[in-house]
Amino acid sequence: MKTTTKNPWLAKLSWATLAITLLGGCATTSKPINHYLMSPIAPLAAPSPVNLALGIGPVTLAHYLRRQNIVARESPTRVRIASNDRWAAPLDAHLSALLATNLRRRLGLSRISTFPWPQAACVDYQLTVHVARFIYDADRVHLDARWRFLDNQSSVVAEHFSGIEERCGPDYDSIVDAMSRAVGRLSDEIAEVIHRDRSKSFRPGVCSTRGRAEPPSADPG
Repeated sequence: MKTTTKNPWLAKLSWATLAITLLGGCATTSKPINHYLMSPIAPLAAPSPVNLALGIGPVTLAHYLRRQNIVARESPTRVRIASNDRWAAPLDAHLSALLATNLRRRLGLSRISTFPWPQAACVDYQLTVHVARFIYDADRVHLDARWRFLDNQSSVVAEHFSGIEERCGPDYDSIVDAMSRAVGRLSDEIAEVIHRDRSKSFRPGVCSTRGRAEPPSADPG
């Protein structure tokens, strides 16, 4: 009768090789991390230039939005944080820059700064925004925001924006495109108010050299 003696070191080596192979297979099948930026939206009409120096920000976010990951709503009480689909920049700073670009195109502004602006900068009015909801669900993107203009003394205008944009596809590119359009609509509303009220509410010459930081929102979100 033939007997076989197993080499314990060979057995350990075989298990180690198998483990490395399995780990390598997991590593090669993991999903890549994707990073996104929203795009400026062109105005519907040619801008009518406004003679104002405007400061944008701060833009503050509801607590659940203060993250790099894009957020989805799955039910009235449950949200999902995307693990592999993320913003390429902090969302508050990204929104500030996007609003600045959109408003520059809509108002023909040559003097526009984002918070915190340099000490030497001179702004007539400061636009602050608090984003309470910026989320997508099965087929739509929702943006809810409170915004107001401040001069050196007080609020000149305070408004609430609520907008919904339809998604054009199931992927994150379509989601971010819809988010861009939602911010574009917010920009349209702000520009419209400035054009409508500029003769009585918005007058150049206030010249605040320091941006006023808004306190964080007390909203639970």
